[in-house]
Amino acid sequence: MSVILLAHDAQGHGSAWRLVPPDKARDADRQLGDRALDAWTDADLVAAVCVPLSPATMHRPSHARVAATTGGPPPPALNGRSFGLAFLVESLGHRLDLAPAGRLACTGEVLTDGTVREVGGIAEKMHALLAFNRSGEPEEAIERVIVPERNVAAARTALGERVPVTGVRTASDAALAAFGEALHAQESAILARRPAAAARRMLELAIADHERFLPWKQVAMLAEVVVAVTSPGTRDHRHALIARDIALRHFGRPTGLENVTWADILAEPPLLRLRLVSHFVQGAADGCVAPWAPVRDQALALIVGKHGEGEARVRGAVGRLLAAWGQYDEACVHLAAAVDDWAAGLHVPETSIPACEWLRAARLADDPLQLAAATGAVEECLAHPEISELSRVHLCLALGRDAALAGDTERARLALAGVTPRNAVAHSVALRWLAIGGFPATPSRAIDQDLVRLARGEAAGPSLADDKYRPDWARIQSFAEGPGAWRHWRY
Repeated sequence: MSVILLAHDAQGHGSAWRLVPPDKARDADRQLGDRALDAWTDADLVAAVCVPLSPATMHRPSHARVAATTGGPPPPALNGRSFGLAFLVESLGHRLDLAPAGRLACTGEVLTDGTVREVGGIAEKMHALLAFNRSGEPEEAIERVIVPERNVAAARTALGERVPVTGVRTASDAALAAFGEALHAQESAILARRPAAAARRMLELAIADHERFLPWKQVAMLAEVVVAVTSPGTRDHRHALIARDIALRHFGRPTGLENVTWADILAEPPLLRLRLVSHFVQGAADGCVAPWAPVRDQALALIVGKHGEGEARVRGAVGRLLAAWGQYDEACVHLAAAVDDWAAGLHVPETSIPACEWLRAARLADDPLQLAAATGAVEECLAHPEISELSRVHLCLALGRDAALAGDTERARLALAGVTPRNAVAHSVALRWLAIGGFPATPSRAIDQDLVRLARGEAAGPSLADDKYRPDWARIQSFAEGPGAWRHWRY
């Protein structure tokens, strides 16, 4: 049974729909519009990355049949991006060869970074779901509905206790909600059937950085499966270990690339070699590895006099390493060079990561010229038409953080106001910097209160209740004791 798509129109009518297979389009009531087809393309792209080694995509749907309506004629065109969540579940089910656990309806927009965004018309859509359940056979009734997390309250108000509601924030949340524990077993089986290809795929996901669609915890979990099915000592096994270490580094477990040596790196093809160097350097920064200078020197020796994509990644990583250890003037030099390399290659969106760190380092170096240049780089990247939603969030966050550090509360508010609705991951960070910038911090688990108190001089340092703070705080204490130490905090 297909996932039920929920829609609403300007007249306040809700409707429920089933997708029609291409060979049965003559039985359809409506053709999907351009925005609905775009939603399918985005959702299917996310699904392809969520299920590594999955089969070829299913045919893009083009028609749907009305299953229920709350009154009035069905909308003249079936269109809109709120079908994305249902499309995602459809595509995932095809790729995993799994049916959802229970009869399911969905509404929600899916972005290409895997974020699920809230949508409108929730009351009308839930009323259409109830109409569907009343009009059909009991054995076809919808048992569950999945909606964006921000739409949960409205959906539960409309449904009462009649249909359970699950809220999701990401594609992986939606996959687990739709398919339950069968999801992990099937993913593991898919990876185990082709271990060499799986190892390559895991490494591709891990080194893709901002282009990835999976939360890092899921990358680490899948890479661990591949580690178990590859032979120790082989290149495939090493690649799976590297993928796991890169993923672990990104969600609060700082670690260097302990399973790769410089000899291993030099044996890789050029572009992969430099990508691994950049992760090795960044791992040294995140893992609080000292002394840091030999790591910098080894990395720079590989790229001297060269200015390509790989070299830009390494320069950016070296700049972030230097900034992590308080070498702000030197960090600015390498971060600016990374931004220039990306821009010279007409890859302006790639400048987002080094540009954000360049702005932070320039503020801490208190260098007006570097500040002006870094601010310009962030703003240019933010204005670029091809910038991703995830990069846009971090660029706004960088501008807001800089304004808070400068004591410009109004500029901080304007920059950070657009962050929280866009990305739940950045929510607590934006709230924290708003609080640091002088706006009242409401009691909430979403704000790291220790850091806010530290910023206001009300505490000597964070409680370190969370291990993710320890490496950063150890570095801060090594070069910046005193009440201004909080300024060195990156996020």
